[in-house]
Amino acid sequence: DMSSPEIVAVTRLNRIPGTKHAQMTMTVIDRYQGRGIGRILLHKLIEVAKQEKIDRIKADILEENAGMLKLCRENHFHLHKEGESLI
Repeated sequence: DMSSPEIVAVTRLNRIPGTKHAQMTMTVIDRYQGRGIGRILLHKLIEVAKQEKIDRIKADILEENAGMLKLCRENHFHLHKEGESLI
């Protein structure tokens, strides 16, 4: 129903000053998870990172976020445990 649009996902890629690295954040609201939105957004962020010559994307991902961890592994991210999250 487009009569009352809503934001279902938000993502951001912030360059870390003085580096070729960036910090990624992404949120997809619960009822829209598992529909491929995160995959589309991650692929778009990777495209933007390449255009901006960013060679490393960092993200804090909770261990229980199995869907995002799987998506990151499928896209060849290296995961490292740091506190309660994986990056």
